[in-house]
Amino acid sequence: MSRRAEVVLSEEDRQVLERWARRPKSSQALALRCRIVLAAAEGVQSKDIAAALGCTDTTVGKWRGRFARRGLDGLHDEPRPGKPRSITDEDVERVIVKTLKEQPLALDVASGNVIADMTPRHRAEEFRRFLNIIDRAVPEHLEIHVVLDNSSTHKTPSIQRWLLRHPRFHVHFTPTYSSWLNLIERWFSELTTKWIKRGTHHSVRDLTASIRTWITNRNEDPKPYVWHKTADEILDNLANYCQRINDSRRAAESAV
Repeated sequence: MSRRAEVVLSEEDRQVLERWARRPKSSQALALRCRIVLAAAEGVQSKDIAAALGCTDTTVGKWRGRFARRGLDGLHDEPRPGKPRSITDEDVERVIVKTLKEQPLALDVASGNVIADMTPRHRAEEFRRFLNIIDRAVPEHLEIHVVLDNSSTHKTPSIQRWLLRHPRFHVHFTPTYSSWLNLIERWFSELTTKWIKRGTHHSVRDLTASIRTWITNRNEDPKPYVWHKTADEILDNLANYCQRINDSRRAAESAV
């Protein structure tokens, strides 16, 4: 007799499974898998889980085993048996770092909610479509301040015309050659460590679908990122840094 796979849940995984199990948009198959894992984590025997949920012992064993090996990502359907993996670990890293960071993504700093529109191309046309998505998502009475990097896509004539037609949008650009916005970087870091690295993806399409799932579930209980330092502390640190730069410059000039 094969050894029963042990299921241990973190609190975060438990919350996700419970949401998936009761969410109306979840497929019946995914909801069943979530209930199997939740029951298994409580120590219920496979035969009792099968009897309670109206499935077979084999089905229970399959999904508790998949979860034990691969976590939440193991509950999604896989490509047909025998199909070779078409995405390597390097591909995953490339997609996250290059492709995904070029995707239209809006982070509401007040609520932590994310609006994303993952597209295969990153032209002004896709960016304009994303602005329309934001426009529909935000209540009409609110002003919208958008902080962007200096991508050329954001400055094309078509985008400038769109902004003129939508005066409630106020665009702010980060300095040229500066790093990406820190809050966006933090969001991508959370996506990578809490979701991407826990799963196994067989294609870019599989990876994209997995990320969409993570965004949907995160938005059900969004949490904003909070600065731990006050504005005065940040300005004091900046002033000290500028002072050190000036002292170094004067020392260099004296040495010459």
